[in-house]
Amino acid sequence: ALVSCGVEVCGTTTSPDRMAEISACGIEPLLLDVNDRSRVCEAVGGNDAVYLCVGAGRSRSYEDVYVPGAKSVAAAIESGDVSRVIYTSSTGVYAQDDGRWVDEESDTDPVSENGRLLLEAERILMERSTGAVAKARVSVVRLGGIYGPGRELKHFVGRAANTERSDGNAYVNMIHIEDICAAMVGLLNVDHHGVLNLTDDYPVTRREFYDTILSQLSLPAVTWTAGDGVAIGKRVCNKRIKKLLGIDLKHPAHC
Repeated sequence: ALVSCGVEVCGTTTSPDRMAEISACGIEPLLLDVNDRSRVCEAVGGNDAVYLCVGAGRSRSYEDVYVPGAKSVAAAIESGDVSRVIYTSSTGVYAQDDGRWVDEESDTDPVSENGRLLLEAERILMERSTGAVAKARVSVVRLGGIYGPGRELKHFVGRAANTERSDGNAYVNMIHIEDICAAMVGLLNVDHHGVLNLTDDYPVTRREFYDTILSQLSLPAVTWTAGDGVAIGKRVCNKRIKKLLGIDLKHPAHC
């Protein structure tokens, strides 16, 4: 998406097998581990923006990736010419579990260790880029559950067919890959510093989500039980980022 807008892009990977794939997209490939602080600083040199979108994956833990990666990019902010940083975090940093709406001003007190690590990575980037010596504007984008090409809902929801669950009243907050890409590109040249939520417009209960998708797939339904005492999560508000970018989502609902 960035290349199609005429932006010169360098894309990193930890896998030599993906170098050719990245190059074929018109992106300069770079073999790089985000935890290698000196190499990150070297790679960032001469670039004016950084997207930090590294995920833990199957072979590495959140602890191995998110906080060390944020520290590497924070060091690169100090040593390079970066004026813009966009970091993809998660709505998992919100711990509200009573179904209430949350926005960027809501309390963050994650109950999971992964959520705490994500929040710590946010703090590292924001602290390094605030105050009198600030060198970069940082947008922390808290994403809902990602779906789209390669992450189709039918594969995720299909596994629940003909099962019994008690979390039918819990809310689900999702966002399509195409809308993430559009927002990421839009943020590149926007003067913004702070936190943004990026989810679709209509959080729904897991019962509505699963029942709708399974019906579309002609698969057996879930048997829902009472679920007494089960947390029902939160509904995430996306109004701030839509207003900032002046956009409507291409995929405003996931079911």
